[in-house]
Parts: sequence; C-alpha cells; structure tokens
Amino acid sequence: MKILLCAFILLSLASCKKDGVVSTMKDAMEGSWELRSRSTWGAPVSFPAGNGEIMKFSRNGSYEMKRNDTLVASGHFDISIKTDCYFRESNFAFTVLESSSGNYLYVEKRSDTLFFNTSNCVSDGSSSYYKRL
Repeated sequence: MKILLCAFILLSLASCKKDGVVSTMKDAMEGSWELRSRSTWGAPVSFPAGNGEIMKFSRNGSYEMKRNDTLVASGHFDISIKTDCYFRESNFAFTVLESSSGNYLYVEKRSDTLFFNTSNCVSDGSSSYYKRL
C-alpha cells in the first residue's frame, strides 16, 4: 500500500510540475510582439521595426493577430509539451484551439524575442520570430 501511495504522490508531483512549466510559458508570452523575420521554403524575409504585424497574447490563452491595427485573426491557444524528432531547446508546442487541423508550432522565448518553428522532422519547415513591444 505504501508503494502505491508513493507512486501516486510522485506521479501527481510530476504532472503539477509540467502544468506549472506550461503556465510559466503562457506568462512569458503575455503581451504584444511584432514580427521581425519569417522564413518559408527559402531565404528569410526581414521586417523592420514598426511594420504593423502584431501578435498579442493574454495569460488566459487568448490571442489577437493584427496587421496595421486591423484585426486579421483572434481566438484561443494552448501550450503543451511535445517531443520533436531531434533535440531542440524548447519543447513547448503552440496550438490554435479553433483549428481542427491538429497542427502546431514549437515556441521558444529568449529574452525579448519569441520564436515559432515547425517540427525539425521537416527539412524545409518554416520559422518566424517576433520582438516584444
């Protein structure tokens, strides 16, 4: 009985830690971010500061995407932990909840920069990064 109780407690603690880490990532993403670079199947395209491509994330899991102050998308997102094919610094997966495709992007925050990347299982995937406003 003690073994079962210990196993249950360890499992509970492990799941709490994972939820806490995911919440920390949502907290880190909160705020407004401006697109600075996008790369899809070719050379990256740079965007200057003040370009108007803004993503805004809220701690409650809602987001807005604006282009020159015009709302182009909004909804809710989730952060989960997924293992990629090859090592990556961050295994946080960003999923738009209104999408039925099941697609997700890996998200990583470094200082004042937010990176979104497709899985590294795909050799010609896409990436983009945003700077905090």
